[in-house]
Amino acid sequence: MKSEKPSRRPIRLAINRMPPEAVGRIKWATRVVRELRGINVQAETSPQETWRRKLWCLRHGFLPTSWNLYALGENDFRDYLSDREREMTWVLNWPFAAILDDKLGFYYLLKQLGVPTPDILALVLHGRLEPLDGSQPVGTAEWLGDHLDALGCLVIKPIWGSKGKGVSIVERSDDGCRVDGREATLAEVERRLSGMDRYMLTTYAEQAAYAREIFPGAANSMRILTMRDADRRPFIATAVHRFGSHRSNGPVDAWAGGGLSAAIDLETGEMSAGVASLEFGAMQRHDRHPDTGSQIAGTRVTGWDGIRAGILELASKLPYLPYIGWDVIATDSGYLVIEGNKQSDVGLLQVHRPLLSDGRVRAFYEREGIL
Repeated sequence: MKSEKPSRRPIRLAINRMPPEAVGRIKWATRVVRELRGINVQAETSPQETWRRKLWCLRHGFLPTSWNLYALGENDFRDYLSDREREMTWVLNWPFAAILDDKLGFYYLLKQLGVPTPDILALVLHGRLEPLDGSQPVGTAEWLGDHLDALGCLVIKPIWGSKGKGVSIVERSDDGCRVDGREATLAEVERRLSGMDRYMLTTYAEQAAYAREIFPGAANSMRILTMRDADRRPFIATAVHRFGSHRSNGPVDAWAGGGLSAAIDLETGEMSAGVASLEFGAMQRHDRHPDTGSQIAGTRVTGWDGIRAGILELASKLPYLPYIGWDVIATDSGYLVIEGNKQSDVGLLQVHRPLLSDGRVRAFYEREGIL
């Protein structure tokens, strides 16, 4: 768990004042420039061939890593939502997209709607612990000790952020506590929190037994993408289950950070093999988790029917947010909604099946002006 500097608010405010379409174009142009700065030659290709592929990808709106990720040398690129088009999905929830960025505000929205979600217990503002119940703790270390004694585990995460960056798990141990599996004292955790700003401490989501068995070292969540059809009724476009690994970033399941993505059958809840993204967009498929040996392919998500129905009901109550990537954790008694994403990563989704091969999904993006 590292101390984080506050974000540069003038830059954030300047971006927020731009038209969303302009922000999407700027983000894409920035990624193109970043890609063109290096060749990233693969062993099996010459520099000339690598450049040809890179320029072809960028001309068609894809990052060069998507060549291998989507096997674009074999598959029809027109079936895939391109990386450029993905950047433009920034506009779909405008002007309410900020609701999905603000984890504290979204937490209160979920609570208002009666949606199961981990409780936020306290904020860290300019290094000071601020409990949400209005109490004034004797000290941060004492507050941590009392809540770890009662709950066993807490999550520290930024109020704004994505891809699991800045997330830490604090657990009670015989010698004090563990932070992301490493022994620490409560005083050490207090010192680290004193260097943070705009963070929150939440209860830990205890995942279902099947997910713990596959990989117990992370909170293994699902990404469920909802859209709206021509009649404004929500539907689930696709869903995947993410699993952490020894390669992933700490106690999280971020696919871009080394985790695995397994497709979920929307009817049965059965999972496919897990896919890991490697260097240059190369992939490895695993029927079993590479670290634990537990079966992924063919395993069913516990309570999938209830999860699917619950997410569709929730999406129906948010007509002003037509495009949401839900992060959901299955539990032994139901599910917990962790957060919503306004601009879902599509790589971990399309690595299994191209989004635009589904007529309803293609029609949504066309109606919304993304295609």
